[in-house]
Amino acid sequence: MIRPTLARDVDAVLTLAEAIGLFGVDQLGEVRGMFVGYLEGGEDSGRFWLTNEHAGGVLGVAYCEVERMARGTWN
Repeated sequence: MIRPTLARDVDAVLTLAEAIGLFGVDQLGEVRGMFVGYLEGGEDSGRFWLTNEHAGGVLGVAYCEVERMARGTWN
C-alpha cells in the first residue's frame, strides 16, 4: 500500500536509505533532517514523502518536492 509517510516511519526510512546505498552513513543525518523538516512543514510545504508498506514493513520510500527553479514556468 502506498501512503503518506508518517513520523513512525523515520527509522525504517533511514534503514532503507542506508541499505540501498544511495546515502553514506555520514549523510543519513541530512536525510533525517529532510524528514523532520517535512513533518514540521505540514501539507503546505510544497514537499511530501510517500511510503510503500506491505505486511507492516516499509518496502520503499519516495521524496517529492516542487522544483524551485521552475516556479512560474507552468500553467
